[in-house]
Parts: sequence; C-alpha cells; structure tokens
Amino acid sequence: MKARWSLVVLLLGAAAGKAAAEVPPPPSPHVYVSPTFGVWRWDERAVDGYGLTDRTAPVWGGRAGYSPIEAFAGELVVLTGTNDFRKGSATFTTRLTQVEVSFVVNFRSLVNASVYPFLDLGSGVSARRASGSAPVGNASHLDFHLGGGIKADLSRRLGLRFNVRDTFFTETQGSGDARDQTTIDSVELSAGLDVRFGMGRRHGPRRLR
Repeated sequence: MKARWSLVVLLLGAAAGKAAAEVPPPPSPHVYVSPTFGVWRWDERAVDGYGLTDRTAPVWGGRAGYSPIEAFAGELVVLTGTNDFRKGSATFTTRLTQVEVSFVVNFRSLVNASVYPFLDLGSGVSARRASGSAPVGNASHLDFHLGGGIKADLSRRLGLRFNVRDTFFTETQGSGDARDQTTIDSVELSAGLDVRFGMGRRHGPRRLR
C-alpha cells in the first residue's frame, strides 16, 4: 500500500512539474504592475533614542515595471508601513515610506521552468514621518537595496512573486561628542501578484541565452 501511494505521489509530482514547465513565458516586451503585501523587519535603531514595541510590522504598496526581454526588468517600487516607538511611558507611531528604482534579473531561461529565482538591486529614498506632535523621527535619506526571491508564472499575463529585500541607509545618531554614523536597515518579506501587459511585439526576443 505504501509503495502504491508513493508511486501516486511521484506521478502527480511529475505531472505538476511538466505542467509548470509548459507555462509559456511572459510576453516580450511587457509592462507590469504588482500589488505587494507583507511585513518589514524594522531596525531597533530606526529612531534615535527610542525603542520599538515590535520589530515586525505590516507593509504594503506596489511595483510597476518594464521588461524589454525575459531576463531583465526595471521597476519603480513604492512601499509604506507604520510601527510604534516608545521611550518611558511615551509612545508614538512612525510611518516609513520607500520610493525606489530597482534593476531586476530573472533566471527563468537558466532554470528552464516557470518557477524561478530573481535578483534585484537599486536605490531610492526612505522617508520617515512621526505622527502627531512626536519630538523626533522625521527624516529622509538616500538608500540602497539588495534582494531577490522567487517568481511563479501562472500564465503569460499573471504571476506570483515572493520578495526578500534589505534596504539600508546611514544616519547620524547620538548627542554631543558621541554622534556617529549609524547604518539602519529594513528587511522586506512580501508577496505580490504580477499583472503583465504585452507591448505588441509578437516576435521580439523572449530569452537571453
């Protein structure tokens, strides 16, 4: 009986793998939008002199990009989320918003499958704004990011993506002679749905070999 079930599982796995491999590649070229939801892992030093009530907090936003060929894409990323900071009995909410330009490398051709890894890197601005009359926390910084994840093509027009990305910048913290440059980062763990729109070149290059 166990051998029979093992054979069934193997056959189903093989069929699923074959079906996944037969999903056609995205149109080339194409533009896309990707609503994004997930969590940020905030840096404990995000606001000088204040502590986090919880390092993990929701993040949401989206991505919009252009892919001239299957292997490469450029995208605009806008993400935002809030977290609570405290000092003694005082607590206030701070919103972090990131606006980024990212270069994406897809490895669909390399693995020859509809589920494949990707890498992204780029730069942008991280803006931090405290709510109400909070005495500290407001700042904007040039940032850099590096990350990657997994994409799964559901069809030529739709795909899932799972993002892991670290965004970091430097900020002067401390007081008096103890002021120093501190590197602050936020780690994104999120998922999105890529919705693609072909640009009309039916015979354009689909793969970079």
